[in-house]
Amino acid sequence: MTEITRLLLKSKEKIVGLDIDQCDDLSLLITYFNARNIADKVRIYHSPSGRGYHMYLYFDRVLSLEEKFLHRYALGDCQGRIYFAELRGGDDILFSTKIQDGKTMHRYEISEQTFLGLHNERLYK
Repeated sequence: MTEITRLLLKSKEKIVGLDIDQCDDLSLLITYFNARNIADKVRIYHSPSGRGYHMYLYFDRVLSLEEKFLHRYALGDCQGRIYFAELRGGDDILFSTKIQDGKTMHRYEISEQTFLGLHNERLYK
């Protein structure tokens, strides 16, 4: 294994991905703030399906597989995604592109300010 491959694999062990779909605004905000509380950095993407969000939690240290699953369970990652990850040995895959009804859809990153503003606004209507 080359040094570059080793570095790439090690960096992946510092990331936890979440697929959050079908969630009300308050639950989504709670998930986000809990993620920010435990991770060193959080990036938010609108999922390619348009129904939910992908969150990537970045840590400054390598996480064990157990820690990654613990975070995914605690923060409400898609149960089906967790189930299949457990069957396949812990993979953590979030797709950036989806083809639905012949249309190609891509996820896009949104800023914390946009994310919070959108959900706060809907909560207080």
